[in-house]
Amino acid sequence: MSARSDRQAARLKAIIQALQETGEVNVLGLRSRFNASIATIRRDLLQLESRGLLRRTHGGAASIEPLFYEPFKRDSTFQDLIERFAQEKKRIGRAAASLVPAGSGIALTPGTTTNEVVRNLPPDNDIRVTTNAVNIAMELSKRKDVNVFMVGGHLRGDWFSLVGSNAVENMRKTFVDIVFIGANAIDAATGLPATIRRRPR
Repeated sequence: MSARSDRQAARLKAIIQALQETGEVNVLGLRSRFNASIATIRRDLLQLESRGLLRRTHGGAASIEPLFYEPFKRDSTFQDLIERFAQEKKRIGRAAASLVPAGSGIALTPGTTTNEVVRNLPPDNDIRVTTNAVNIAMELSKRKDVNVFMVGGHLRGDWFSLVGSNAVENMRKTFVDIVFIGANAIDAATGLPATIRRRPR
């Protein structure tokens, strides 16, 4: 890889990281940060958009928000869930996503925190994602660099999750390297439930 290609790859990675942290970037700020021309920054944003990693806006770019959430924007219960400890969830998501090595297979359960994990997956790392969460699949639907596999089952709308015997049977046939499990809480004395700590035989 040439020095020019190395510089571009570094810029693209930094742009994605900035989007993951702030949700939006602007051309003038990126030009100043990278000491690059406006034309170069616009080409970078165009390339990232073509790969489904951002949405270009007037003067910059923003993170992609799936239209899937449109019916829930005025649902107070849903909004409360999304906004509760939002910054903490974002930090957990970034930290968790940084643990995923290139070429690995991961699985995620439904949840607003696991959702932040997929929003922070690094680009171009050939990651395979298995999930029973419809919203997680939708988050990744425009990512051309991630292979997504859905677990079939009965749809439980409140958590956008596919559950039931079909989902369980499909998961038994699935092998992954890392699993991210959403939980409402962990008991300080006993830790995780036994069903999570040890897979049933």
